[in-house]
Amino acid sequence: MPARDNPLSSAGLVADPPAQNGRALRTRASVAGRVWLAPDVLGATEIKLRRRAHRQALALMIASSFISIMALYGVWRLLHG
Repeated sequence: MPARDNPLSSAGLVADPPAQNGRALRTRASVAGRVWLAPDVLGATEIKLRRRAHRQALALMIASSFISIMALYGVWRLLHG
């Protein structure tokens, strides 16, 4: 039984038991585990929203990098000016 399914473990902090005979132990997935194993089927709107979120994240990273570079350049100019 994996540690996360063991009621005696503290929120899955106990290590999984070692495999027997070089094979992993077979356990049935719980209902909650099956939900996580189910494939994600995304709709067209969700795909568009994820792409938009990725583009926004990239734009924010670029803007943040630009502002950081400008701030460092300003500090450098003040120190050497």
